[in-house]
Amino acid sequence: MTRPPRLITSSVFERKGTGFDVNANRSQPLNFAHMEKVVSAMETGRKFYSKLTFLCFTLHCSQYSEDNTVLTEALQQLKGQLDNHYQPNVWVNHLWCREQDKASAQHYHLVIILNGQKASKGHRTFSDLVEIWREFGQAKVTLNQTHHLKRADDKTYRQIIYHLSYMAKMRSKRDVTKGCRDFVVGRIKTP
Repeated sequence: MTRPPRLITSSVFERKGTGFDVNANRSQPLNFAHMEKVVSAMETGRKFYSKLTFLCFTLHCSQYSEDNTVLTEALQQLKGQLDNHYQPNVWVNHLWCREQDKASAQHYHLVIILNGQKASKGHRTFSDLVEIWREFGQAKVTLNQTHHLKRADDKTYRQIIYHLSYMAKMRSKRDVTKGCRDFVVGRIKTP
């Protein structure tokens, strides 16, 4: 029997004695373990890179799939294209969540974290991702937001954590096929 996840039901997430504003309340709780991973990825990225660029996308699928193969393969292809264009080590990390509420097919929220010293704008990444997603026969890609973080900028750091907390929400992640992940944080690529 699977243990139910620990939930965040308040608008503040406490981690190591620090409180972060998050997009949660009693009726819209967040998964605690997912928020831990989000903040940990942010901390690690800030430790190794003086500037980070966060590109936040929504990827719509044209049909339902029981696994995340299409996203995994699209991300591998995108990493290769970015390394060829910007030089290696531009890709720092990624986070994604899979959601499906009332639609017939799932969609993904994807955050790509780039080395801000090498890639400060997301135009190239966005156009490459749109083309790759189309090649895989999928519906559409939307670039929702771009964040630029300098290591010492605590205000922006907290704003990004608030924005990314949306990915840890519980709603619309309940009906994922058994064994299919609905939330992933990649491993950080250190310089």
